[in-house]
Amino acid sequence: MKYPIFKTILFGLLALAIFSCSEDEEVVITDVRDQSLGTYNYRIKFYDENGAYVSGADEIGTFVVKKNTANDKTIDIEEGGEMFFKGNKIETASNGFTFDVPSQTTTDADGVTITIIGYDGWDLAGTTYHGAYETVAKKITAYFEANYDGIIIRFEVIATKI
Repeated sequence: MKYPIFKTILFGLLALAIFSCSEDEEVVITDVRDQSLGTYNYRIKFYDENGAYVSGADEIGTFVVKKNTANDKTIDIEEGGEMFFKGNKIETASNGFTFDVPSQTTTDADGVTITIIGYDGWDLAGTTYHGAYETVAKKITAYFEANYDGIIIRFEVIATKI
């Protein structure tokens, strides 16, 4: 043999390459918000200042859930291209995620300023939240109250992904 050292090194590198190859586990980094993105049909139930359900006042509509690009713990919920409300402080749960509804101010079509803020309506193992996304049901439930020109109205938003 003319090049025994060269062949030995080549054979060793080939053996190393063959025997050291194993299937690498793919690391999938997921954003818990991804599962909630999309369009939803919603129903809003209204409650008066004392918490009594206001029969016949329900509203229905459609909104879109998007990722908030400035904060990875926030979702933006828009209706007709306008902000409906935000959900922040997202925490992963075994069946989806929970969130809070921070204080937000908007103006309605009549120019009236409306301030909304979430309230504790969703209970998960003794801890309460303003809302949640349920993965299997593909459903969002959120609780917030609005100060509408001095009148406090409570809402329960129940939405199912289309």
